[in-house]
Amino acid sequence: MNLMCEATNESADLDTCRLMQRLRSQVAINHFKRCFLGAHHVAGKPQARAMFSSLQGLAQSVAPLEISGRPHFDALGWVGFRISTRGWESWFGKNARVPRHNKVSALDSCASQLMRSAPYSDNAVAALPDGFYLEAVHGGLLHAMLAPSEARDPTIDLLVARARAYRPLSLLHLHLDALELRGFVEDWGTVGWQEIVSIAAHRIFGELHDRWRPGDGTVYAEFTSDQQLEWSTASDERRSEIDNFYLRFEPDIRNLLEGGGAHPKFAYASSRADVLPAHMHRFLFALGMDENFWVGDRLLTWALDLATAGLAAYALAWTDRYRLLGPCITDEGLFLRAIDALFFSSRRVGMDLGVKCPDAYFDEIVEDLQVAMELCSPHWPRTAYKVFKRCRQSYLIELSQLGLSLEQVEDICDSIIERRPFVYRRVRTDHGE
Repeated sequence: MNLMCEATNESADLDTCRLMQRLRSQVAINHFKRCFLGAHHVAGKPQARAMFSSLQGLAQSVAPLEISGRPHFDALGWVGFRISTRGWESWFGKNARVPRHNKVSALDSCASQLMRSAPYSDNAVAALPDGFYLEAVHGGLLHAMLAPSEARDPTIDLLVARARAYRPLSLLHLHLDALELRGFVEDWGTVGWQEIVSIAAHRIFGELHDRWRPGDGTVYAEFTSDQQLEWSTASDERRSEIDNFYLRFEPDIRNLLEGGGAHPKFAYASSRADVLPAHMHRFLFALGMDENFWVGDRLLTWALDLATAGLAAYALAWTDRYRLLGPCITDEGLFLRAIDALFFSSRRVGMDLGVKCPDAYFDEIVEDLQVAMELCSPHWPRTAYKVFKRCRQSYLIELSQLGLSLEQVEDICDSIIERRPFVYRRVRTDHGE
């Protein structure tokens, strides 16, 4: 069981820990399966026959002939995938078990040898870092921060040092960290939950700042360039026109233009190069003003990181909820309400609307979005909120592909309200009222 779950006694807290660990497990297993089955992947279903057949064929194809030609050659065992069909199927369904460390490590072993040969994995997936799945299921930011310590009374300095040393393996890992933080309200020794959340949230903000800050953020080089996007959707006639355009230049500038990544128009968002890490949720929301930029791979990356920033910012704001989220209206509260409405408010608006009727859902939340849009820039057209509809849809599709339901995610988000609620006490007046 997760370290944080072991340290938790209250039933509601234990349920939240177990739910989060199960969500981590679902994400890892479905991510692994999607890489090897591609369009044939059905989220949340074991598909054991198709899965084992795919892995068997790939392992057989990459094994050296002198090994694969031996009698009774165990192709799956050779790549470290020592998981039975029954064990694999037990990881799916309503009563799914969270796989043990050694079983998740089998996924990593298999991925390291077969992912580059998988017919459905793109370049980014083919180069998964070591321990990708083990870290997704049994690791994370809070796990690293709250690991057992020899000190009798762990200090804030220790937590800060551990947080600074933590490096998420992907934007998906960072998103899981932020979701886990959103539901975290436990003290650790003499350190209060508010301090833990603050340290973890600022570590997440720092990672997002490194990725997205204007000018030298690392994420922009990862984006497909405008030229590549145009080519991928162009007709044969249009491609011929593009080829003729490049022939006019000496030397050929095509590689320079196609390999330079892409940047949104920061000026549209009234953003500055010195945007603060703690304001990354506002900055990412404001980038929606360049609505035509968010297409292809850029859209999902933006959606995931905006949701990540919103989760971390909301968790941090809850530590000071009476000031930031109480009856007094604040800019921070308006931004957080908008981002929460965008991704995590289906239960408040209506779960059926949130999942099945995106147009009706947006009719309910458009005012929340427009208030935050106006805080970003008075020149943002009120009708331009449609970029957020695509953003939400991209996020929901990814959740679904990873075996998660919106209801499960919102259970984590809402748990903090139940476990650390607003508590207002009646003030006694001179008249005894």
